[in-house]
Formats: sequence, structure tokens, C-alpha cells
Amino acid sequence: MAQVPECGRDRIVPVRAGRPTMQAMTSQGAGRPAVAAVYLLVLGLALAASPTPSDSVLPVRLVVLGTGLALGLVAKPRGRTPRPVLIALGLAVAVFVAAAFLGATPLLSILGRYPRYEGLPVVLGYAAALVVGARLLGPGSARLRVHTINALVLSSLALAVVALVQWASAPDLRVTSALGNSTTLGTFSLVALAMLAWSLQDWSGWRFAGVIGAVSCLVLSASRGALLGAVVAAFAVLIVRRWSGRSGRWWWGPAIAAVLLGAAWLAPGTRARLSGTTPFADSTIGGRLLLWQESTALVGTHPVLGVGPSRFVDSIGAFHTAAWAAQVGPYAPPDSPHNVVLQVLAGTGWLGLAGVVAVAVAVAAALWATRPWDPWQAGTVLATTAVAVSYLTSFTDPVTLTVVLLLLGGAISVPVRADPQRAARTVSLVAGAAALALGLWLGGTALVAEVRFSSAVTVTNGATRALLDVPGVRPWDADLARRVGYSGARLAEAGTADPDALVAMVDDACARLPGSVECLQVLADLKDLGGHHEQALAVLDRALALDPTNVDTILRRGVALGELARYEEAIRAFERAADLRPDAAEPWDDLAEVYTRQGRGADADAARARADQLRHR
Repeated sequence: MAQVPECGRDRIVPVRAGRPTMQAMTSQGAGRPAVAAVYLLVLGLALAASPTPSDSVLPVRLVVLGTGLALGLVAKPRGRTPRPVLIALGLAVAVFVAAAFLGATPLLSILGRYPRYEGLPVVLGYAAALVVGARLLGPGSARLRVHTINALVLSSLALAVVALVQWASAPDLRVTSALGNSTTLGTFSLVALAMLAWSLQDWSGWRFAGVIGAVSCLVLSASRGALLGAVVAAFAVLIVRRWSGRSGRWWWGPAIAAVLLGAAWLAPGTRARLSGTTPFADSTIGGRLLLWQESTALVGTHPVLGVGPSRFVDSIGAFHTAAWAAQVGPYAPPDSPHNVVLQVLAGTGWLGLAGVVAVAVAVAAALWATRPWDPWQAGTVLATTAVAVSYLTSFTDPVTLTVVLLLLGGAISVPVRADPQRAARTVSLVAGAAALALGLWLGGTALVAEVRFSSAVTVTNGATRALLDVPGVRPWDADLARRVGYSGARLAEAGTADPDALVAMVDDACARLPGSVECLQVLADLKDLGGHHEQALAVLDRALALDPTNVDTILRRGVALGELARYEEAIRAFERAADLRPDAAEPWDDLAEVYTRQGRGADADAARARADQLRHR
């Protein structure tokens, strides 16, 4: 019976008879490119950040992702991806490309849009993460597996320190740590917790510290979806241990779940979200259910290939209802259905979902064929299960999903050929160069743009010129121009920017973002601030046709009507907004202003009193 070192431990464990082995897949000579790739893709992605307040994480992550994948693709392979998995990946990517080209914004869908930039380069990055994991983290790569575990420990501890500082300094706010998003913090912590906790069957104080860090991050994130994923994975231990080469104690999974839930209940903010005792926590649940219903309706109208990647935010408005306006409102437009199945269906339709299912089936079959699972594989199964459950109430992200796919690649890795062909080496070098180039180009331009953007909104003189220079860094990125226009409108309100100078830039962005209510609202703001109220009203009518229950659009329309002295129409607009959003004070503030202009003092006072009452509820 063949034997290989397992997961970096000194002792030797038996490998099931008939399982392929090879001399080349040993733990000796991990190689610097491979080690660097592991730390970049695990630790680097988790901690990647920049000092730009406009977007502090994604640009740097793209650079780190591209660099880490490039190193992993050119490093000496210790395994490879099973052929059925590669075929399934190819089919899924082909459907993604077809959906992008047949959508309303082919170029933007291919390149990826703010805020997560999940276009073709990032999707190929996900596929490459699986391939890199298979190349570097197979059963015979003990040292690289140890490095990966160490990177997870370091990530957990670093994120926990930042999270604790944030929690101590602002206990009323949700903790995001260095990841910039509470949900992402929760899902990444799930991966670390599953891998590190399973490896604790052989005691290690270092890994135990990582477990404590992961639990701390998970609790402080207050992500209910992530906590649910942790509980499901904890009880999945009872199943996974059946097919594991080292089953371990049956009770440790449920015990960790109990400790986790106990700690969550002791943390005031997390307890409030779990119990739904805060208005925001309660509305989040109701809003999520409404969003799923509306997303299902959207999918029903675009069943085959969806509306195209990154098109959800501009397409869902037509399906919003009065209930959505009352319970959630337009103040943070969703760019995802917050359900991974609906996310795939909305972007790429049933064909896209079939492609993703094909990949999942191929990976599951490859895992099934390797039973009994070693500790790495068992931990990976638990981590994947936890993240999959969490993604049913959230969205994919380039940090967690990359790490999960990296681990899965190692779990399904099969032996590499003893003498790789020159063509295979050439493909790896070309793929590595492409990954590096894309990461530096997309991430580098995004980082430069965000630095310029952040500088432009803080300059004391010449803000308009500085803002107009920002989109030139990424001329294809219509969302960047829209965001710059929004900031320009806010500066114009303060008298430090010229709204008329920004109109052409935003108008062009709206033409490249068909269906974007956000963009039309910014365009209307600039026209209104420039004194072109009739033009602003025409733009808002276009926006209202796209999303008839959007309270922000209706309020802006009332303001434009008021500036045109069409007071009765303005009153009807504000009353409509008040009906759609009964707990909002803004419609009543605007009504008070219109009543004052009409000389209706008593009505103005009553409207102000109503606004104050709503603000202090």
C-alpha cells in the first residue's frame, strides 16, 4: 500500500489501494513561486486594501489576484485538474461569454462592473484558482498545504485584530475588518474555521489561535447567513467523518457550533441581528424575501441567458413593487439578488445555471472518487458546504470564492504526467502572463482612478477639472463616470463644482448604461443644479418609466416641478412619495417647502411637524 505525507504532518498515513501516486508529488522543494502564490491568494487577498475612501479594496484585490494566479500557473506543477472538470469549466465560461455579448452592455459585462467587477477576467480567475489549487495543493504537496494553513491562520488573526478595533471604536456599526464588507468577512471566516478546526484533530496551538480568530471574525461580522453556514457545516461533520480517512471525534462539530452561537448571543450587535430586535435587522429579512420574489420575476422574463452579467442593478427596477419601496427603498440599489442561484439565473439564465451545476457535479464526482478523504479534503468539503449555504442569502466575492476554489483544486488534484509536454508548459506560461497582465491592467487602472477620484473630491480649487480627468483612466468604465458625476453633483450643491461642465460626461455614461436609473438620477441632478429644470424633468420621466416606484426619482421630479412653479404637480409627486415610503421624512420636508412658496403657512407647519415626528421615531 502506497504512502504519502499528509497535510504537512510528520507521520505517514495509508492511502487507499488503487489511488494514484507518483514520485514527483512529494513535499520536497515547494518552490518560491508556488509559496508566493499561496500566500498572495489567501493572505494577500484577505488583507489587500488601499487608502482610497471611494473604493479601498477591489482595485488592490484585482492586482493581488492576477499576480497570485500568474505565479501559481507558472510554478512547477505537482498535480492537475481532472479533465471532466476542465470541460465543465469551459462550457460554463462559454455560456457566460454568450450571455454577456447578447446583453445590453456587452463590453461592460465582459470587463466587469463596479462594485465587484465580476466580468470575464474575474470569472476566468475563479476557474484559474481551481486549476492552480490542483497544480500546487494535491495530496503530495504537504509543505504547500502547510503554507496554506499558515496563511489562513495569519489571515484570521489579522482580520480579528482589525475587527476588534472596529468593534471597540464603533460598537453600533457592523464590523467589516479589512475586507470592507461584513458578509465577506463572515464567509471568509467560514473557510478558515472549517479548515483549521478539522486540522485540530492533531493539536496545534498555532492553528487553535487561528480558530479563535475565525470565530471572533464570524461573530463580529453579525452575518446571519454566515452563522447559518457555520451551523450547517458543524453538523455536516457527522456525515463527512464517515468518508474521511481520519474520522475524528463526532462531537467536535456540534460543540463548535454551540460555542459559536453562544458567543454570537453574548455580542450585543450580533444578538440584535439574530433576534431581529433592531428595525434594520427585521427589514433586512423582509427586504431579502421581496428581492427574491422580484428577482424570480426578472428571471421569468429572461429565462435562457438572463439579462447579462452585471446587468441586475439596471434591470431589477422594472420589477420593484410598492412593497419594496415601503420596506426597503431605493437608497442602496441591489447589484445582486443576494442568492447565488438567482444571481446566476439573472446574469446568465438557465443555461448559465446548467453550466455551474455541471462544474459542481464534475468536482463532486472527482472528490467522491478519492474517498476516503484526507484531512485537507474533509476540511475543504466542510468549508465549501458552509460557504454554499451562506451564499444562499448573499453574493459571490473575489476573496472567499477564490480561496474556496483554490482549496477545492487541491482536493480533486490528480497526478501530473511524469514528463510534461512542451505545449503544456507553453500554455501555462501564456496563461500566467495573461493573468498578470489582466490583473495589473484592470486593478492598476482602477487603483489609479480611485486615487484620482478621492483626491478630486477633496481639492479646494479646481474640483470640476479634477473630476473630469478621472474617467479618462478607464474610458470604458461608465460606472466610474456615473460615480464621479454623483460626487460632482454633491460638490455643486456646496458651490465648489460646475454642474454644467459635468453633464456631457454623465450623459455619455447613461447612454452606455441603458436602464440605469442611478445614472439618470445623477444626470437630472446636474441639470437641475444648472438651472435646466425642464431638461431635468424630462430625464426623470425616463427614469420613472424604468422604475415606477422609485421614491428618489419621484422626489427629484417633485423638486424639478417646484422649481418650475408647477406647485400642484409637485405636491402630488411628494404625496406619492410619502404614500410609497410612509416612514420617510424627506417627502414631508419637500411638501413644507412647496406650501411655504404657496403661502400656505399652516400646511407648511403641519408638514414640518410630520417630518420631525418621522425623524425621531
